[in-house]
Amino acid sequence: VVPSWFPDMTGTATGILVMSYAFSSAFLSPVVSKLISALGVSAAFRIVGGICFCGLFFVSFFIRYPNMEEYRKLPKQKLRSVEVHKEIETGKMLRMPLFYIYFILVVLLGGIGLGVINHTSPILTEEMFATTAFATTIVSVNAIANGSARMLWGMAFDRLGLARTFFLIVTLGLIGTIVVFSGVAAASSWIYVAGAVITMFAFGGNASTISLITRTMFGSEHFAENYGMMNFNALFSALFTRHL
Repeated sequence: VVPSWFPDMTGTATGILVMSYAFSSAFLSPVVSKLISALGVSAAFRIVGGICFCGLFFVSFFIRYPNMEEYRKLPKQKLRSVEVHKEIETGKMLRMPLFYIYFILVVLLGGIGLGVINHTSPILTEEMFATTAFATTIVSVNAIANGSARMLWGMAFDRLGLARTFFLIVTLGLIGTIVVFSGVAAASSWIYVAGAVITMFAFGGNASTISLITRTMFGSEHFAENYGMMNFNALFSALFTRHL
């Protein structure tokens, strides 16, 4: 819905949305922790669930697509014809090598990012003997890199287009991964932290551009089904992370 209101800034609009999603855990986690400590798990979930339900119910009355008159007044989308494919049905998409190449790259970027998220604190405290306070700080820094990257890469998508944006994300992810493993091999917390931040910046970019790239490559008509298939990457990324 949101990109339809900003046809000339679909990347930026999407990036802001997924940035909010990424930052939500940072803001809600302390609140939920205090609720659990004070009232217990069951009561905390009922309170958070009730607040979320009321909020979603209220804003649902205002979320809609632009009508034809509003759409005509919106800025026109800047199409890059070399990047735009015809409207492709899901079955046909699943027979295209392009889908699997992109899917594998998304899985790898997602898996490495999840690995950094899950293992940063244990690696720093157990293998590099950093303090718990230092590890906690770095986890927060990673979250900031992940969240801010989502908006920044969305803006980059609007300016650079699909090919250059995704090339930069993949390149940054590769560099970050190399630096992370170098830090682990050298038992250097600062090298590891540098690699982790770079990796999370690429991870955030990957997450924020999946819907944009899927829509650009395979069209809008079957976007819901195509994006649903692309979202299976999360399952494979999680399985890949187990073997890191």
